[in-house]
Amino acid sequence: MLKRFFVLTALVALLTFATLAPAGANHSWEDFHWARATNPISLQIVDSMTGEWDTYLPLVNADWNASSVINTSLEAGSTAYADRILCLPVAGKIRACNAENPDVTWLGLARVWLSGNHITQATTQVNDFWFNTSLYNDPNAKRHVLCQEIGHDFGLDHTYVEPSCMDDINGLFDPAFVDPGPHDYAQLETIYTHLDGGSGGGGGGCKGRKCTGSQSILGHDHGDHDHGGKVSTEIVRKGDVTVITFIHWAI
Repeated sequence: MLKRFFVLTALVALLTFATLAPAGANHSWEDFHWARATNPISLQIVDSMTGEWDTYLPLVNADWNASSVINTSLEAGSTAYADRILCLPVAGKIRACNAENPDVTWLGLARVWLSGNHITQATTQVNDFWFNTSLYNDPNAKRHVLCQEIGHDFGLDHTYVEPSCMDDINGLFDPAFVDPGPHDYAQLETIYTHLDGGSGGGGGGCKGRKCTGSQSILGHDHGDHDHGGKVSTEIVRKGDVTVITFIHWAI
């Protein structure tokens, strides 16, 4: 009888944990991550943003810092137009930029450089041209896209299981979708569970099911079309370096 009691107690505890724990946290981009010797990882986001984006970026930074394995801080960067529209990467850091670019049809994009499975540098860009139109001139949309692109810079893919800024098909104008959700934090903990001995990556470049196929995938019809999303992913390999670009299209 006593043994049965302990078995039932254990089952109740297990079911309770399964109910409380986030489910479906499997939206990493393979196992790409920033190399680090300790958790949380300390990263700088170079702030090359102007105007109201300087209000949104600290909010997004604070949202991602709620993760137990992420510790990012903002660092002032150049806000000259040429630097913002080029948004060149800074080794070992994330760079965030905004600029008006009428020649492209994306709202935002994240670009991640890999050496092996380690992220070595990353950028996030948002397009003021489209965000200044009546279609997208909305504070929730701006924060949603900025949050999503920064999330890609940590190694996250899209998710559709709960309100989250990592959802590319729902909630663009919904305040419930402007920040990460519990599944995002759970996935980051999974990605950054192990520690690395140092920086850099063990060779081989981009590998896995998401890195097969053509070297470059362009056009939003090649993105998450199974979910109806207006996104695409471009993968370019040059020797041991792989560059992945996540593009969130306006049209």
